[in-house]
Amino acid sequence: MQVRRLTEEAIEKGYDLFERARRATAGDPKAGCHVETARMIPQDAMLQYLPAGDPRSEEEAVGLYRLAEELEMPRVVGMPLDEYCERMSQKLGVRIAE
Repeated sequence: MQVRRLTEEAIEKGYDLFERARRATAGDPKAGCHVETARMIPQDAMLQYLPAGDPRSEEEAVGLYRLAEELEMPRVVGMPLDEYCERMSQKLGVRIAE
C-alpha cells in the first residue's frame, strides 16, 4: 500500500485559503466558528508535517487545543486530547495547555 503525504506546498495553500476565510467571516461569529471547526484537519496536518521551528506552530497548536476543548472533543485525530496536546508540546518544545 502506498502512503501519501501532504506536501508543504499543499499545506501552505490550505493555510492561505483558511486565512482568507477567517478574514471573510470576521464580522460573523457563527460563520467564523464554522471556519475554525473546518480548519482543524488542515491545522493538524500543518502541525504534523511542518518543522517544529515554523513560526506559526505554537499559535496553531494552542488554537487547535482550545477549540477542541471548547467543542468538548475528547479525541483529536484519533487520540485523547491530553495525549495529542502532550505530543505536540514535546514536538514544539512549548507548553500548549494551561
